[in-house]
Amino acid sequence: MTLFLRFIGISGVILFGALLAFIVTKPDSFERTSLSFIKGEVISEVLQRYPDLAEGPLDGFLQEGLGRLSDRLGVKQNDLSVLAASEFPDLLGHIVEGFCTCGPVDAEDAKIRSAMIREGLEARAAKLGLDQAKLVDFMKGQYAQTLKALKGDLMLFLSVNTLSFALVVAATFVPRSRRHAVVVPAVFLIIATLVSVAIYVMGTDWFYAIIFQEYAGVWYAIGLSVIYAFLADIVLNLAKVTLKLLSQLPAAIPVPVC
Repeated sequence: MTLFLRFIGISGVILFGALLAFIVTKPDSFERTSLSFIKGEVISEVLQRYPDLAEGPLDGFLQEGLGRLSDRLGVKQNDLSVLAASEFPDLLGHIVEGFCTCGPVDAEDAKIRSAMIREGLEARAAKLGLDQAKLVDFMKGQYAQTLKALKGDLMLFLSVNTLSFALVVAATFVPRSRRHAVVVPAVFLIIATLVSVAIYVMGTDWFYAIIFQEYAGVWYAIGLSVIYAFLADIVLNLAKVTLKLLSQLPAAIPVPVC
């Protein structure tokens, strides 16, 4: 078992470490590879959204498709701005406060809740404006920020995985008398890392992540840690923590009862 874990750990370190080294030592090659990937993902998404544009020249249909998406973001932003400036937040705030109190609505509390709703609508509208600006920059061929964001996320992703497999390798070199105590945690770490990698690669909407630079970031490391913790709790602790969390879940969700 020790040799198997050591083989898996070393293989993981070599794989993810080599990819990390490639990004750091070959920035020009990484940039060319990334641009090909980015353009391929964007072209694929545009074709799925607007198949009627596929007959035209590549640059033309790409600009047209992204232009349509930009227009849609602009319309949504305008709609939210109009909604925030209307009486809708006041009405909704009063209704929500009534649901929460199950009785007479205090005017000041309703006013505070309305202000929160209005601020939320305005923040969402501002976010759509930023997304539209990023989309316009991409359409103009300004890829520097896009590449920088992708590079940062990939480096974090590869660093976390390299460290995980390095810990597995380190676990196989503890004294023989204590090695049995680290075998199971090492297996959990391998499983958690592989599951996290699968979720990251297959679960990421790369078009939106690339265009709007919304990557997993530190959430990837947090997710891997959570998966590992649940595995360890379920097997080593008879799921005591997991079951306790699940039993408290309904109570943690406030549901007004009149």
